[in-house]
Amino acid sequence: MKTILSNVRDRINQARKTRSKWLSILAILLVGVLLLDVGFVIFQTLSMGTDIQSGFSVLDIAAQQSPPAKVNVTFVARASPSPASGTTTQPTATPAKQSASAATVAARQTVTPLVTPALTDTAPSHANGAQPGASQTQLAAAQPTSVQCTNPVGQLVTDTVQSKVLAREMQVHVYLPPCYDKSIYVYPALYLIQGSAFRFGEWVEDGVPRIADLHMSLGILPPFIIVMPASDLEGGNYSKYTYSVKGKGSWEDFIVNELVPTIEDRYGAWKNRAGRAIGGISRGGYWSLEIGFANPDKFSAVGGHSPSIMPDKLIGTPANFSMLSLAKSIDALKSVRIFLDAGDRDWAQSGVKRLSSDLDAKGISYTASSGEGGHEDSYWASRVPDYLAFYSDTWPIAPRTRSTQADAAPDSAGKQP
Repeated sequence: MKTILSNVRDRINQARKTRSKWLSILAILLVGVLLLDVGFVIFQTLSMGTDIQSGFSVLDIAAQQSPPAKVNVTFVARASPSPASGTTTQPTATPAKQSASAATVAARQTVTPLVTPALTDTAPSHANGAQPGASQTQLAAAQPTSVQCTNPVGQLVTDTVQSKVLAREMQVHVYLPPCYDKSIYVYPALYLIQGSAFRFGEWVEDGVPRIADLHMSLGILPPFIIVMPASDLEGGNYSKYTYSVKGKGSWEDFIVNELVPTIEDRYGAWKNRAGRAIGGISRGGYWSLEIGFANPDKFSAVGGHSPSIMPDKLIGTPANFSMLSLAKSIDALKSVRIFLDAGDRDWAQSGVKRLSSDLDAKGISYTASSGEGGHEDSYWASRVPDYLAFYSDTWPIAPRTRSTQADAAPDSAGKQP
């Protein structure tokens, strides 16, 4: 009996020792897990601090996952850059969409770019190196203003413009730069005309607001307003966008005489040619070139991106048609900076090459480039950083206050439009 009790006691003691051993091991494992967890939290905190201090490094890394198309750029007859007639605003206001009736603003949630932020050197093409109509006294009067801006995101507003020319109300996207404040500042404005594949919103789809957010917040681009109107395709055979060519009663009439004055009055855009640029895609590229060429006293820069300008793409034009036939004058056109591009698989390449030859023959400076892609939004989206850099190249990096607007250089016609 004593032997049995002794064996039981020994087994109990052995079990206790085994349990203590496993409990000790378990305790060690738990302590190890806790230490690993604490270390991970510390690592995450340090990493976040690094990302914040490095300036949008997370956005840059994300952007590198979808690199832009390879771009070949040719610069023709490079001239010295002309001084801009004013000063601009530094970063940022909360992103938003706004209806014209209620003026309600709803924040957009991302500033992630569609493509890697990258700028292409551009060649200002003012023949005399000075902005027409701007005296040195007037230019000196508008000194840069130091502005502190902590919000890296601008506003995207959906507004409407009542048009007598088109006999309808037209929608328009208006991008307002970071820290936009029209009560204090005035801004240059870029007008972007979409292609015929969209009724409204192509430039937004191609990432213009997102690229503008990122590049303006980093100080790569100056702050400026971007205006992206809808087309009137729903008008069918009465569409001025599709079936007009130039002048009174055309799409040009709507843009120049209705849209531009409305934007300048509502949003505080500069009221002179130095602060206006215009560009477009495909059919919109025809219109931007036509408007810029016909109104060199109102726009200082113009771009045609895969422009539809060949005679076989235009109704009622002769086989020897040239866009230069729409210019107000060849001499006046020499004061306008011009950008032309198309993808290497784009049918619009032939029109770009033909216009380039015409410009060469007249001694007109321009910038021409080609990238990988066809007549498609993926190509134009990949070029958005280059487009925005070109148009804003002569605009100052700090905002002009309203007090200096009275000193702004007038249009070359000698009066404010």
